[in-house]
Amino acid sequence: MKLTTILAATDFSECANEAVIRAATIAAARDVPQLEVLHVVNRGTLNGLRKLLQASPAEAEKQLVEEAEVAVRHLTEKLAREHGITVTGSVEVGNVAATIVSHAESIDASLIVLGVRGANLLREILLGTTAEKVIRRSTRPLLVVKTRPDMPYGNALVPVDFSAHSRDAFEVCRELVGPHARVNILHAYEIPFESKLQYAGLDEETIRQYRSGSKQEAEAALRQFASDEGAIGRNIHLLVAHGYPPKVIRENEQEIGADLIAIGKHGESKMEDLLVGSVSEHALERSDCDVLIAGRAHAGGKH
Repeated sequence: MKLTTILAATDFSECANEAVIRAATIAAARDVPQLEVLHVVNRGTLNGLRKLLQASPAEAEKQLVEEAEVAVRHLTEKLAREHGITVTGSVEVGNVAATIVSHAESIDASLIVLGVRGANLLREILLGTTAEKVIRRSTRPLLVVKTRPDMPYGNALVPVDFSAHSRDAFEVCRELVGPHARVNILHAYEIPFESKLQYAGLDEETIRQYRSGSKQEAEAALRQFASDEGAIGRNIHLLVAHGYPPKVIRENEQEIGADLIAIGKHGESKMEDLLVGSVSEHALERSDCDVLIAGRAHAGGKH
C-alpha cells in the first residue's frame, strides 16, 4: 500500500484545520505527491444565507463559493510554504459527507483526513458527525484527527481480529507512520461460553486449562498474523488481552500512551456490526487519540 493522494476536508473550524495540518505533515514526511484541500459548501448553509441576504439562490451560492475559494487558496498557500509540499484546493456545493466521498473517488484518494468535530456542533450531536457518515459511505482509509498535530505519530495501536479489514488497517498504518514509529498489534480475545462453564458443572482445573488454551490459541494466531504481514523488528510489539474488544482497546490505548489507533472498518462478524455497532465506531467515539479506519486496501488508491 502506497500513499499517493491525500484528501483533507475542512469547514475552517479549529478542529478541521488541525486535521488539514496533520495531512500536510504526513504528506511532507511520507513524500506523498498530492495533497488536496476540499471545502464543501453545505446546502443547508446556502439556503440560510440566501434568506439572510435576501438574495436569489444563484447569487447566494456565488457569494459563498467565492468566499470559500479565497479561504481555501490562503490555506493551501500557507501549507505549501510551511511544509514544502505541493497543495491544491477545491470548493464544491452539496451534501458534505456525500461530496467528500465522491470527490475522494474522483481524485483516487489513498487517504481521507477529517477533524473529529466540525463547526456546527449541535447539528453533529443531533445527526451524527461528518466523519461517521463518511465511514459508512466510503471504502477508502479515513484518518479522524482528534489531537493537535504537534509531533509525528510515534506509538500506534492496531487492534486486529485477523479479518481482511484488520490486515488493511495494519498495512495503511505502517505506511502512514513510517518505519521508526512503535506499532503495537493488539488482539482482544473472548472465551466462548466462559460464563456458563461453572454452571455446566466443570471443575476449576478444567476451566483453568480451558482459559489457558484459549490464550495460547490467541497468542499463536497473533504471531501468525505478524509473520504473514512481515511485522518483525524492534518497533513491532504483540499484545494479547482477554476481554470485550472496545474495553480492551481503550485500556491499552491509555496504558501504552498511543497517539494513533488503526482499526478495520468491519470485523469478522458483519451481523454483530449491524446490531450493536462496529468496534471501529466504538474506537472513534471513545478514544482520546487520532483514529485511522480502513475499509478495503487500495494499491496506490485504486480499488
